[in-house]
Amino acid sequence: QVNFGAVAAGELFTSKVLLRNQGKKPLTFGAPHSTAAELVAQISETSLASGAEMILELQLTPKPGQARFSGYVLVPVEGVPKNELRIPVYATLKN
Repeated sequence: QVNFGAVAAGELFTSKVLLRNQGKKPLTFGAPHSTAAELVAQISETSLASGAEMILELQLTPKPGQARFSGYVLVPVEGVPKNELRIPVYATLKN
């Protein structure tokens, strides 16, 4: 999970998540998407060999008028159970 902590509405905040393939087979990633328009995700690679790492970059621009933000980043992955990586993302908005 990613917690952006206390953030101001309307400003851009970024976070990076390190993904590591701890399995024995390579993984293939599809384009990540989120459950909220305020949250954008991008990956640096589309395949990951066994033992390799890559960065998932998150950008959050929370909307005004909310006390909290919560959503998910969903990344299609071939080679894992359920064929998807689901990352919860949270933030508290400052007044």
